[in-house]
Amino acid sequence: MASALGIDSPRLRAVHSNLHDSDQFAREARQILGISLQQQCAWRNRYETLQGWIAALERVGILVFQTGAVSLDEMRGFSISVELFPVIVVNAKDSPRGRVFTLIHEFAHVLTNRGGLCDLHTTAHAQNQEERTEIFCNQVAGTFLLPTQEFLGDPLVARKGVRAPWDDSEIRNLADKYSVSQEVVLRRLLTLGRITQSFYRQKREELLEAYQRELRRAEGGFAPFHVLKVRDLGRAFIRLVLEAYHTEAINSSDVAEMLGVKLKHLPTIEQDVVDSAA
Repeated sequence: MASALGIDSPRLRAVHSNLHDSDQFAREARQILGISLQQQCAWRNRYETLQGWIAALERVGILVFQTGAVSLDEMRGFSISVELFPVIVVNAKDSPRGRVFTLIHEFAHVLTNRGGLCDLHTTAHAQNQEERTEIFCNQVAGTFLLPTQEFLGDPLVARKGVRAPWDDSEIRNLADKYSVSQEVVLRRLLTLGRITQSFYRQKREELLEAYQRELRRAEGGFAPFHVLKVRDLGRAFIRLVLEAYHTEAINSSDVAEMLGVKLKHLPTIEQDVVDSAA
C-alpha cells in the first residue's frame, strides 16, 4: 500500500505503530497529507476547504468520489481499502465542512487498511472490532482537524473553565477559525471534557435542525452538468480516464461509459480538470 498511496514505508510504519494512540496517529496522518494547521485556518471559504482536503487526498493516490443519490440518514461516507487506488466516497448532501470530517475519518480507515461504512455516532463503548475501529477513526478525525495541544491553547478555549457555558457565537467563531463544522468543535470540546454530554446532544440537535432548514431553502438550486460530474467523479479519476484515452489505451466509447457522459460534454469536463491543475 505504501507505493500505491505515495507514502514511504517508514512513514506508513510510523502510522501503524500508533493504532492505539489516536493523537499521534492523527499527527502522522496530517504529515502525510502535508497540510499544516495554519494552511487549514487560511481556508476561509467552505468549498475551498473541501476542495483543499480532496486535492491533498488525491495527491497521495486516493480516489475521492461524491454522491447525492443517498440520504444522509443512510450514509455519510465509506471507503474501500485496496492496494491500488484506495477509494473514499462522501455524501454530497452533507454540508461542505461536514464532508471534510467524513473525508478524514475515511482517510483513517484507509491508513489502517480497514475500509467500511462511515458511522459518526458517538458510541462510548464498543461491542466488537468494527465499532472499535469506528470510534478510533472518529477520534483520529477530530484530533486531526483540531489538534489537542493547539486547540486547548486557543485563547477562547483556554480562558473557559471546565464545563463552562458556551454561546453559539463562540462555537461558530471557532468553527470558522479552523475551517471545520460546528459539530466538530462540539465533539472536541466534549472529548476534552470542556462540555457535558447533555450540552453536546442539545447543541447537536439544534445544528441538525438548522441544517435541515438550510437544505429546504436550497432545494431547486441548479449547477451545470459538468460541475456536478467533476464533483461526483473527482478530478483524480477523470484525469486517469483522460490519460488512458489520450494514450489510446481506451477509446471514446470507453470514456463515455466510464465517466457516464455523452462525448459532447467531454471538452468542458476536461477543461475544468486542466484548469484546476494549473
